[in-house]
Amino acid sequence: MMKPALSSFAVSGRRRAWAFAAAGLALLGLAWWLLQPGSAGPAGAHPPGRWNVVLVTIDTLRADHVGAYGAGRALTPVIDALAAEGTRFEHCIAQSPLTLPSHASLLSSTQPLFHRVRDNGTFRAPEELELLSEVLRGRGFATAAFIGGYVLHGKWGLNQGFDHYSDRFDPGSSGNLVLLAKKPAATVLGDARRWLEENGSRRFFTWIHLYDPHFPYEPPPPFNRYGSEPYRGEVEYADHELGRFLEFLREKKWYDRTLVVVTADHGEGLDDHGEQKHGYFLYETTIHVPLVVRAPAPFVAKTVPQTVQLLDVAPTILDLLGIPAPPGWQGKTMQRLLDGRDDDRFGSAYSETWYPRLHFGWSPLRAFFDGRTKYIYAPRDELYDLRQDPGEERNLAAERPRQRDDLRRRGLAFMQKAGRGALTPGNIRVMDAEDRRRLAALGYLGGAVAAADDAGPLADPKDKLEDYIAFGKAVALLGAGRWQETLALAREIVGRNPEFADAMNLLGNALFAGNRPQEAMDVFRRALLLKPEDPNYRLDLLKTLEKMGKYDDAAAEGQRFLRDAPEDPTLLAALGRIRLQQRQDAEGLRLLQQALAIDPGIYPRLNQAAEILIARRDLSAPRQLLLGVLDANPRAAGSHYLLGQIEEGQGRPTAAMDFYRRELEIDANRFEAAVNLANLLKQGGDLVSAARYYRMAIAANDRLKLPRFHLAEIMLRQGGDLKEAVAICMPGIEMPPRDRETLFGYFILTNLYAALGDVERRDFYTRAGEDLITRLEKR
Repeated sequence: MMKPALSSFAVSGRRRAWAFAAAGLALLGLAWWLLQPGSAGPAGAHPPGRWNVVLVTIDTLRADHVGAYGAGRALTPVIDALAAEGTRFEHCIAQSPLTLPSHASLLSSTQPLFHRVRDNGTFRAPEELELLSEVLRGRGFATAAFIGGYVLHGKWGLNQGFDHYSDRFDPGSSGNLVLLAKKPAATVLGDARRWLEENGSRRFFTWIHLYDPHFPYEPPPPFNRYGSEPYRGEVEYADHELGRFLEFLREKKWYDRTLVVVTADHGEGLDDHGEQKHGYFLYETTIHVPLVVRAPAPFVAKTVPQTVQLLDVAPTILDLLGIPAPPGWQGKTMQRLLDGRDDDRFGSAYSETWYPRLHFGWSPLRAFFDGRTKYIYAPRDELYDLRQDPGEERNLAAERPRQRDDLRRRGLAFMQKAGRGALTPGNIRVMDAEDRRRLAALGYLGGAVAAADDAGPLADPKDKLEDYIAFGKAVALLGAGRWQETLALAREIVGRNPEFADAMNLLGNALFAGNRPQEAMDVFRRALLLKPEDPNYRLDLLKTLEKMGKYDDAAAEGQRFLRDAPEDPTLLAALGRIRLQQRQDAEGLRLLQQALAIDPGIYPRLNQAAEILIARRDLSAPRQLLLGVLDANPRAAGSHYLLGQIEEGQGRPTAAMDFYRRELEIDANRFEAAVNLANLLKQGGDLVSAARYYRMAIAANDRLKLPRFHLAEIMLRQGGDLKEAVAICMPGIEMPPRDRETLFGYFILTNLYAALGDVERRDFYTRAGEDLITRLEKR
């Protein structure tokens, strides 16, 4: 598809010029490379005209956790070996401490001042940008991206120029939002290997995004050995899996003709300067990133001390390949630095974060570098000498006013120049609630505060750090189900910051969790006054009205919200569910199907609607609804299970069992499907298969009571290990409530001990069962 152009004549003329010059420039680039000292490489080395490109971005990787950078905070032998073969850049600056804006700068070689992607989720990379992938695909490369985090899903625009963009996130267990939002390195790199198996015969460009060091930190064994340092474990796991991938390239004989670039989009605070994660401040912990470049032919320079930027990476890749960079790119090729020569174009750098402004209404931050001197634009500005003070502990702004003023002036001039012709903020999109839920699972807030009059002073994020930390703690408390503590903390934050919309909304959710819906509704309305466009706030209000049984009020609010966002699938689905509660089924089903047509990922809300109908014993309508879900998304988690219930309820056990099996293929932890399948198999006499699925259900949820008794009974009937059967049965006896299911457990234990010849225990559980019968009869 052709890109929209600011000026069709200018763009077409520009591309004609590139095409006209391409062949000559490629030959000149090849000749230049062959003549460089130290660049000839070993005999038979592949020339740049045959190189492949692998670009690896390891999300949230701090430079001081890479061994090659000397700090020794993690073991990264794979990246260290690449640095030893190639070149390590000592001081590379990310243009933003947020994933989407930083990658937009990396791939488009433009500053955020130009592309204006300022946050995750609510911005989309403009189509007018010319990405590295588009340039290389235009030169005949097969292009593919393998994405580890939902924050870089193709819906946010960085899929431009890729033949294949692997960004599907399927749940590994029911309701686990983290698994819906991130993939481990082994999965991402496995997908990359499979694609290369089919496409590696062509010259390829592969971008691999590893998300593992990003919050939440959950390193797999044995990388979880560090206990209180799970971030370190994630870094070492990512490095290990990268090593396996590079070995694959060697086995396929591709490594020796592949340019490999490893970097990060940003770092992580890890409590330095009071910041646990990233996005809030612009200290080196979050914007100084590792950068290692390894090519088939060695570079002269093993380390480059000059300050460079992430947006310099793409022009360097093209220059090494002998391909001219698009004229609109703002980065510079680092070829001369790699060759060990001086290049006075480097030394300055720029970074920014709008996170405090967009989410809290506080001041944005900008940083301008002159080598290792750094100036931060803030209501209380900051100046640091990074050579003498790498930890940025001493603010020199007051001590060195002339240097501060000089950097401030030069930085403002730079920002004005870099922002010329900037793309309009029309690229901002309203983020739907499902996007927000997935990003929240990764620690990101979604949505933006209502635009305020910036003529007045905005709070300095440094002065609001206590509230920022407290808010993060309150979010974690609510996620852990500790709503009373969340309520107290949220009230304190809102008391100090009455315009802090997300804190207000958090207060409402704490009240909702505490079953105080009237108070929650009042707070949600106040939050919506502060942030009226936020889809999650709207849904929070609707769910509260539903809980209060005020379906007519909920429907009226839903219709009002839809007038502002008629294509928001989450609002359509919410109103559809409300219509079902009003017994307006035809209208409800229409809205639900409309939501599904817009976004097949909305299926969990259609599952919820189907449950409402199933509870009313209306099985035909939900069956059609769920079949539509599976037609749009064959691996929709939960839908097969619900269809199994419907088929079972209509007396079709064979069809029900097929649906339950398919559900378990998608989600082995769906214990309800395993229990229902086991029950049907047991009724049909297939005790061996029934036992297998009862075991699966108990493994997924060890608090199940009745499946334990059924499994023990099967073991008794088949002459299995009776002592194991007792061990399986016994925890169920202790589980409340003491009801007829418990009575069944007593019956099984009595027979087990009889078979074991233990008369004393047989009689004990016989009496216990008789006592329980007496109690149940008195109820």
